[in-house]
Amino acid sequence: IRITLDTTARAYDLRSMVFGRSAAPDPTVPNGDKVMLRIRAITADVHYYLASDDTVTLDNTAVIAAGGAMTLLGTFCDTIPAGTFEDVTISRDSDKYLHIKGSAAGTVVIRPSSMVG
Repeated sequence: IRITLDTTARAYDLRSMVFGRSAAPDPTVPNGDKVMLRIRAITADVHYYLASDDTVTLDNTAVIAAGGAMTLLGTFCDTIPAGTFEDVTISRDSDKYLHIKGSAAGTVVIRPSSMVG
C-alpha cells in the first residue's frame, strides 16, 4: 500500500489488511494475533504510532523533561528516517489503527511482511 504523506497525523484502519489468508487473527495458532508490517519511508521521515482507536494525535516533538516522571502518552511516536524501513510487530487484537504523519510531504509504503513465529 503506497500512501502520500503530509504533516497532518492520520489514522489508517489495519483490520482490513489481509495477513496470510485472512484479515482476522487465527485463535488456534500460537501468537496467531501477531503479524509484521514493513513500513518504508520513501521520501520523508515517517512518524507513527499503533493504537486501538483512531483518536490518537501524534506529537513527534513530545519529550519528558529531565528528571520528570516516566509516562507513556498517546502522543509519543516512533520515527522512521526517509530512505529506510522498519519491521513492526503488531497485535491484531489491540493494534487496530496505524497513525502516521510525515516530516514533510512524501510517500510511505506499508505492507504485510511476515508472520511472527
